[in-house]
Amino acid sequence: MPMPELFGLSTLLNKYCVYRAMLILHTALFALQTDDLDEQNLGATWAILHRIKTPQMIIYNNCSVEAGSSQGHKHIPIFPRQDSEVFQPFPSKALSTEGITDDIEGVPFKHFVIRLPTGVPSDYVFQQYRRLLNATKSALRDANAGGDYNLVLVRECLALTPRRCKGYGEDFIANAASMVGMMWMTSEEQRDKLLKLDLPGLSGTLGIPLQGALVGIEKPH
Repeated sequence: MPMPELFGLSTLLNKYCVYRAMLILHTALFALQTDDLDEQNLGATWAILHRIKTPQMIIYNNCSVEAGSSQGHKHIPIFPRQDSEVFQPFPSKALSTEGITDDIEGVPFKHFVIRLPTGVPSDYVFQQYRRLLNATKSALRDANAGGDYNLVLVRECLALTPRRCKGYGEDFIANAASMVGMMWMTSEEQRDKLLKLDLPGLSGTLGIPLQGALVGIEKPH
């Protein structure tokens, strides 16, 4: 059945994905990845989230390479959620559907999360996105950190995280999924290298550090 929400957008199957099956929603006409999501973009992603029966996660890297973007054409990956009994992405811990949650225990960088009531329309989700976006851009200005951020959207919550740099050295590029705990590796060798590092401390430097102890850590290059 046609989805009117997708007018002006295209949905492609990603052949080179981490989680299968992964879709890529992108604009039919060129738009910059550094642009914020507009109401149509978010409306389309919200419709897809509810059309696919299996739980999905949507990520968006609004950025230059500093927030983990792989290309300059505006695109939004959609893939199966990886929640389990032993792992829950930190945004799922947010409880408030009214106030912005920005102090989730154990998260070493600034984050802005809101829980979404069941059955809300896409325009409501867009309003909440704009709220989180305002908080995110304010944090970026205060930190003199540019304009990059990541977005994660699932049916029950929306999260934005301001970004300062793209990853750890040249070996690991962190995207929105990485910022909520799902680190995508290209090899076992890369995994073994990362496991030797202070990942909580380094993850704080990818965004805007919350803990005073993290401020002195050199920004990865």
